[in-house]
Amino acid sequence: MKRPRLLATLASVLVVFDVVAAAERPTPTVTDGSGRVIKTFRPDGTIEASARPDPAARTAPAPVPSRPLRECAPAVAGEGRFVVRSSNGPGFSVDPCGQIVRARGGPAVSSVPATGATPAAPATIARMTTRGDYYSSDYTPAFGTIVLLGSADQYSLSDGTSWSSGAGSYYVYSSRFDHAEVSGANIHYVFRAPPSFLYQQVDYDSGEHSSSGTLGAVGTVDLWAVAGSTTAMMNGQALIVANEPANYADSRFNYFGAIVGSVVPFNQTYTLLGGQTWAPDTFTRSFQYTNHGEVDFAHPISVPPPVELKINGPALIPDQTAIQFKATVRYSNGVLHDVTATTSWEVAPPDIATLSSGLLSVPALSTPEETLLLQATYTEGSTEVSAEKTVVCRRGLTPSSDGSWPMYQADARHTGHLNLYLRPDRAALRWQRAVGAGRPLNPATAGDGKVFVTQQTYFEGGQALFALDAVDGHTLWSKDFGQVFSVNPPSYAYGMVYVQTGKDIGPTPPYLRALDGQTGETVFERTFGAQWESYLAPTVDGGNVYVNGGYYGGMYSFEAFSGEPRWFLSLPQYDKWTPAIANGRAYAYLGEYQPGLHVADKTTGALATYIPDPDFAWDGWSMNEAPVVAGACVAAIHDGRLLLFDPDQRSIRWQLHRNFKGQAAVGHKEIYAVDAGHLAVVDKATGADVWSWQPPEGALQGQMIVTESHVLASTASNVYAVDIRTRQSVWSYPAAGTLALAEGTLYVVSPSGVLTAITMPDVPPSPITNLEVAGPTTVVENAAATFHAIAHYEDGSAEDRTFVSTWSMEPTDYASLSGSVMTVGELLVPSEDVVVRARYTENDHTVEGTLGVKLKISVSLSDFVARCLAEAIAMKQRILGDLQSALVHERAAVAVDPQSRLREAIRREEAARGEIHTTIGLLKYELGPSTSPEPTPSPSPRADGTGPPPKE
Repeated sequence: MKRPRLLATLASVLVVFDVVAAAERPTPTVTDGSGRVIKTFRPDGTIEASARPDPAARTAPAPVPSRPLRECAPAVAGEGRFVVRSSNGPGFSVDPCGQIVRARGGPAVSSVPATGATPAAPATIARMTTRGDYYSSDYTPAFGTIVLLGSADQYSLSDGTSWSSGAGSYYVYSSRFDHAEVSGANIHYVFRAPPSFLYQQVDYDSGEHSSSGTLGAVGTVDLWAVAGSTTAMMNGQALIVANEPANYADSRFNYFGAIVGSVVPFNQTYTLLGGQTWAPDTFTRSFQYTNHGEVDFAHPISVPPPVELKINGPALIPDQTAIQFKATVRYSNGVLHDVTATTSWEVAPPDIATLSSGLLSVPALSTPEETLLLQATYTEGSTEVSAEKTVVCRRGLTPSSDGSWPMYQADARHTGHLNLYLRPDRAALRWQRAVGAGRPLNPATAGDGKVFVTQQTYFEGGQALFALDAVDGHTLWSKDFGQVFSVNPPSYAYGMVYVQTGKDIGPTPPYLRALDGQTGETVFERTFGAQWESYLAPTVDGGNVYVNGGYYGGMYSFEAFSGEPRWFLSLPQYDKWTPAIANGRAYAYLGEYQPGLHVADKTTGALATYIPDPDFAWDGWSMNEAPVVAGACVAAIHDGRLLLFDPDQRSIRWQLHRNFKGQAAVGHKEIYAVDAGHLAVVDKATGADVWSWQPPEGALQGQMIVTESHVLASTASNVYAVDIRTRQSVWSYPAAGTLALAEGTLYVVSPSGVLTAITMPDVPPSPITNLEVAGPTTVVENAAATFHAIAHYEDGSAEDRTFVSTWSMEPTDYASLSGSVMTVGELLVPSEDVVVRARYTENDHTVEGTLGVKLKISVSLSDFVARCLAEAIAMKQRILGDLQSALVHERAAVAVDPQSRLREAIRREEAARGEIHTTIGLLKYELGPSTSPEPTPSPSPRADGTGPPPKE
């Protein structure tokens, strides 16, 4: 059950205060599991300090927090005394923010219900007992104040159960004594106008229950006593100012039994200590006292009347599913209240689906699509309100339509790849506008004719999420999330916009929010554990939403249509990342204290594989990237390295130590990354360099988009389109920032808050007709020539396909071919005809082109003859010298060992001796008289080994 915060309180009862002025905003800090501050933010939201982790604690389990964490406390306008406390359970502790920390050797504790569980409707708080300080309070005339409600003690629930106050934080509010009025034995102590608040607390009971609320004063605060007694009674009224989950938003959170805006009765009993009794002059002297009492939420004095009912839930759903819809009533004071369980529900047509307590169940459809009408009626007293909602149920529903940009880096794998063929020569500016107040923008998402973008915030209020028309950029709707720490990049799937918002300066926790993409209406809001952090866009896959979160780091899975929690996995504490989903797994690449790739089962959240990264160099607590699934492997970039993890082999397949930065992308069996400011394309399997591109100005930054035909990338000044086949830039535009490409439009989101929309047509090539090999038809020896493969299409267009064609040549007697480059050596014929061949395949159709090339000598025919003869003479002389040297070596061997070991060798030599001598004679004849001395034969044994052989 979910009740948003009070939007407008009763003006006649409570004046709305400006809680925290802009100059007084808190300085949030992020802590690790030991309570040590690891990140501090400046007032503008930038990081002021980031502490390096202690290497000695790298493998140690997270200890119980050693100090209270103030940042989870509600904020007030300088009133009250702030108190925090922890509580312990068997083997674990609950810190002041409700986070469950496992002690060494303690049992594992999950922060969400079991996988697939739908939380039951939680019981509400019917009665709450309160007390002042735990032991006693001191009154002195110098201060002149007494404690009012103090903190909660016991909660009695509507289902008859109860629980005790535990960990959390609260403010102790006091009221100042004014004067006493006496009537016989009755004493009426009158206090000055009470403070704005009587009670404010965030409470957790060992992870089983939680409560969070604020009560404001209504009327005066008076104390009544009988002279001489030790007790006095205070009866009053309190306005429920706020009642919203501070952390738990599932069945563990208990709302007050009356809605925000209701006035409820309370009482307090004050008991004097030390033998003192109440007297007219009691407040003129010091004394000790205790106070306790109760607040009755089950019997409100006044409740705002309901004026409107709304059905919250998705407008587009798949068949063969059950999805929870909620009924929310709006009261006259603007308060919203979940009344799902007490609302009457109907669905039409009833033969297609059933609807019970908001749970819509749809079997397999026999048609591609059906339209359902949901009807809800809520009655409170004599007032009845009703609502209707149209829901489209579609068979085989997918998260996004073709051509959309649904999430970070295009898909759940974060490849940044789209199966598109771009025509940058037809690109043109569509529109350009500054969004909102001109604050910096997060990366955009787009689909179904709309683009969604959020502003980077730091406790700023106002509109922060914008839905713009893709045609002209006008605002379709916008959303204000209040003064939250961060509004993060959106995703768009199933017709809904998903966005994570950070904590606000009050008790409001972080939320995963889903909004209807068409209207901006809230579909669901689901809280999750976190500190002061920012995130990349949620990852949507298979009917679930996966996000970064966790008070001390982790990953969540939520059901995509209702926001019900699936699972939570504790991970190292980093922000600015988002999971990658593929192959039935959820991937997270994180650093200290366990640097490496964490691989979990995407259905259960169970950790399946952990691959350490021993070379991880810590550089802060923000990853600023997401892992990229490349087939069966996962790529990541950190501290100048590009890595490829192999989850199946549980190892790092390869890593390149260079100057890589930003976000990697995957396409064409290659990985695309920014290396020292230029585009580097490496082979996915081996990490070998394939090709690169240097921008004409500046350095590439951020992520890039890879299509079938081009790479889109940005410097600080321009966005470029690089043709993958020619490996050259073919287009640029003077806009820079993060990129998204959807439905024929390139969106460039600049840091200055300007969103630029550029028409970028996707024109699939027409059928290929033939391949032309272009290049020189004559190449001289000792030279090189480059050839090109030009593909021709039925529409008359032609495209260079040189770098993606397969090249060959025949014959190869005097030339070689490397890619499309021919290198010719020295010819031994005046000329030779060769054929250069290129083969190219596109859309399973292969074409081949050839080009006849004549290889020619580079000299005249007479010079060619002279050159050949000179080379022949030189070569023969080298051969003669080699033969003579061989005979000398042979004689040396025979002289040392004339016996059996040489018989076989001599036998073979004599068989060839005649041929050798004939060759020597011919060489001598052709070379003419030689100055070389005639070799003198040495005596050799006969074939039988006795005596010298006959002279030859």
